[in-house]
Order: sequence, then structure tokens, then C-alpha cells
Amino acid sequence: HEQLDILQKLEDTSGMASTLNYIGWLQLRTGRFYDSEEMFLQGLAYAEIAGMPYEKSDALYGLVSVYGSLDDRDAQKEFLNRFLNETELDDVSRRHAIAYVILGDISRENTQFNEAIDQYNQSYKLAEKDADSVLMALIVNRIAWTFYEQGELKTSLEFYHKNLDIS
Repeated sequence: HEQLDILQKLEDTSGMASTLNYIGWLQLRTGRFYDSEEMFLQGLAYAEIAGMPYEKSDALYGLVSVYGSLDDRDAQKEFLNRFLNETELDDVSRRHAIAYVILGDISRENTQFNEAIDQYNQSYKLAEKDADSVLMALIVNRIAWTFYEQGELKTSLEFYHKNLDIS
């Protein structure tokens, strides 16, 4: 982490935020979850100091990914909500839509099916606005599965057919 030492000596807060997030993503992808968590938390702190909304949302989304990998649903949901609040006014992004998918998955895992459907629908609207058919198909599949888990087989089948049309 030579670059971090140099940036710290230069007191380059924005460079620190970007670099820490970058290292956090690298560590996450190599399975070093706790190291990744540390980098994203530091990146978040520097991004807040430097007033860098993109880097702040990147660190928050990184933490969502870390806690998902660690199966820590409480921490994951906390950072998902912070991420969604942070990016609420931003342009529509794939990450924002995926965050709603993850939130829906957490709700579905906790048998909060109506809440899950609402979150999937929010995600779908964002994906549809971006014409992201891959993400739209993923979301419709999640909705179909949620109805299946509730025993609403006819509705589930309708969504699976819709998924075929999108795919």
C-alpha cells in the first residue's frame, strides 16, 4: 500500500477515498472480506471528509457486498439503506436497482413477501427506465419465485412466462 502512504503524506483526502475503495474491491474479489471491510470503512470516512458523493456511495455499496458475502444480513441491510438514501437523488444506476434486489432478497428470506415484491418492483422500474433487460429478467424471476414460495402458483407461472418474454 505504498500509494496510500504517499497520498497520506500529501494529505490527498480524495485520492485516499478513491484508492481505499479500489483496494476494497480488489480484496473483496479475492475473498479477503475483513480486509475489504476495513478498506471500505476507511474509504467511506475519507469520502465524507472530502465531500465526494460517488466515492461515498461506492464505499457503501462495497460494504453491502462485503456483509452479503459474510452473511451478516443486519449489517448488509443497514448499509443498503444508507446506500439507497445516499443515491436517492442521483441518476438512475444499475447499482441502485441491484440494491433494491438485494433488499428484496433479504425481505423474502425473512418471509416478508409483500415487502420483497415492493422492493423488486422498485428495482424493476429503475431497470426498465435504463432498458436493462438482463436485470429486468433477473428481477421478474425473483418476483416469480417469491409468489411460488407463497404457494401462489398461478401468479408465479405468469411471472415466469413474463420472464421468458423478457429473456
